Amino acid sequence: MKYYLPDKDPALKEMAAILERVSYKHGIFDSFFNLMELIALSISTLWSGEERAERLNALERLLARLSAEEKTSYFQMAELLSSVITKRKDAPNDVLGKLFHAFGLHNKWKGQFFTPDHICQFMGMVSGFPNEEELKKKGYVSVNDPCCGSGALLIGYIHALKSQNYDPANRVFMVAQDIDIRCVWMCYVQLSLYDIPAVVIHGNSLALEEQSKWYTPACLDFHPQKEGDELNSPKDETSVA
Repeated sequence: MKYYLPDKDPALKEMAAILERVSYKHGIFDSFFNLMELIALSISTLWSGEERAERLNALERLLARLSAEEKTSYFQMAELLSSVITKRKDAPNDVLGKLFHAFGLHNKWKGQFFTPDHICQFMGMVSGFPNEEELKKKGYVSVNDPCCGSGALLIGYIHALKSQNYDPANRVFMVAQDIDIRCVWMCYVQLSLYDIPAVVIHGNSLALEEQSKWYTPACLDFHPQKEGDELNSPKDETSVA
């Protein structure tokens, strides 16, 4: 199929070419989200919680549906995505949103469009930055996006924080929510690869319903220090900054 990807990163271009090649069997929509599920499940098995066994089983079922050639292609794409995001950690952007739109998936998937990077970065800059007094009292600030999509708005805020020399890995805990598990996978993969402490919740924000929680690997090392206090863990913090 034809696609248009303005991003000039050779690794991202290669990833898109492989994705196009593997889509002949399952179609581009299913192939893209097979990749998202594969990476999300692989990352989430780093946790030792009660959901680990279930996600290992889900990963095994997914791999069983793929041929040896397809597995090789998906693993290549996962490595390429990791390399693309690693290069952008100082100035992060919504890599998966670019691929999503490049292949026209927004035309099929419920008419959903993700917010462009420049808008997300602007909104991040005008949202304000951590208050030093709050950091002293609490050790961190929390940021919540109740309809996260690919995580573009959160990534825009990470970009804004880094532009002002804040370290989001130590001072910010993010909570993302979406009713669609495919959005959850996209957001979770990107926040994980950008090394952001976060929990991505699959559920209905308005009805206060939760189906699953996905903690990023950075949560394992997230121990913000309050002034004059012992280590403070924010695992279940969901307040809005």
